[in-house]
Amino acid sequence: MKKILLFFFAILSFSLSAQGITGKAFYKAKTTTGEDYSEMPEEKRLRKEKRDKELYEKTYILTFNNKESIYKEEEFLNEASPYMVGFLAAMQSYSTESVYKNLESQRIIEAREFLGKRFLIDDTLPKLEWELVKEAKQIGDYTVFKAVATMKIDLNDYRMKNSINEDSKEGKIQANVIVTAWYAPQIPVSNGPDEFSGLPGLILELNVNRTTFLCSKIILNTGNKNIINPPKNGEIVTFEKFESIVADKKKELKDKF
Repeated sequence: MKKILLFFFAILSFSLSAQGITGKAFYKAKTTTGEDYSEMPEEKRLRKEKRDKELYEKTYILTFNNKESIYKEEEFLNEASPYMVGFLAAMQSYSTESVYKNLESQRIIEAREFLGKRFLIDDTLPKLEWELVKEAKQIGDYTVFKAVATMKIDLNDYRMKNSINEDSKEGKIQANVIVTAWYAPQIPVSNGPDEFSGLPGLILELNVNRTTFLCSKIILNTGNKNIINPPKNGEIVTFEKFESIVADKKKELKDKF
């Protein structure tokens, strides 16, 4: 009964005005590959672990106010390492540089790079049918509540390639997965890491199968407006158009090689 009352009190508290709230949330993103390196020679095991850390362990910053946000790597390198370039080219995948969201207009702009070309995906903010669960836990100083939804994962996104089982990948470019979020009504901003939003509070933890986003630090500057600018420079396309470009290029490369 105590948890249920706490749940409803937290949801009601979200109705308080978020006007003027700004801040930064730091997320540790990690994807486990499911590979077992224990039987490998030490040199090969260390090389594999180094590769996984470079590719699948990142720190991102979500800079937000009550209407907009920008999400990008804490230290995004303009020039990727030779290994990263070779890996992405071999996987025929794209990398995401930044994600801009406008909660008021329900727009999203993602800056992505695919085979050396930059794209700006300007489209409608994805909407998930979140189911709010009467389950709570503590993350740092915040009481967070659980929500679940189903979404489609783009298998051309290298960050998500290892977040589903192998038998779900064959012959597909998308797959449905369960998303579990933990949000904090104490921070009345309907936002979260990457493309995720739509809950009555900032998302502090997000699980997409093998990929986890966990908020490690929050800096709130209530009353100090963060100036947030969407990414620029790149060919403007929709999600659908971008997927078509990627699929056509992959077919072209497959036919050629």
